[in-house]
Amino acid sequence: MIKGKMKKIVGAAVFTGALMFSAIPADAASNLIPIRDKYDGYQYQWNGYNSKGVATVTVFSRDSNGKSYSNTYECVTVISGTCYVYE
Repeated sequence: MIKGKMKKIVGAAVFTGALMFSAIPADAASNLIPIRDKYDGYQYQWNGYNSKGVATVTVFSRDSNGKSYSNTYECVTVISGTCYVYE
């Protein structure tokens, strides 16, 4: 009888621990931000996934003389269609 109660207590503790662990985000990198927040006011082009399976976004900017520039960035992760990069 004591063995059965012990099994239930241990099982409940393991189950509770598993639930708590699964609530932790998979990507705990807190220094990731959406690329639109990093380069506010710029124009963006979603390029999709390249041959390596990495999502890329091209950011377009213009200087005070009217000359335009573009840089292509690799997304660290994509969540709900939003490209995230390091700050």
